[in-house]
Amino acid sequence: MFNLINTYLKKFFRFYKSKSLKAKNIMINPDEFNINNLTLANTYKVHEEIFVKNFISKIKNEKLTIIVVDNKGKTKGYINEQQIKSYYAKI
Repeated sequence: MFNLINTYLKKFFRFYKSKSLKAKNIMINPDEFNINNLTLANTYKVHEEIFVKNFISKIKNEKLTIIVVDNKGKTKGYINEQQIKSYYAKI
């Protein structure tokens, strides 16, 4: 019974966190990301305050790398499928 409740709570919190997770919370810094393989065709820009749920399909379905920018358009970080997987592995 305890395992069932524990499993339910984990799923609930994973769902809740994914709904409220912003790009700036999951991105990695530009100096930690290898940009050698990036082209205009395989990137997608989002504002740092955008929720991950709004662009996660771009990463999963289209295999795009997300470029996270601030209000001035300056690159703040990057998100790709690897960051998404590692984040959800921690929850």
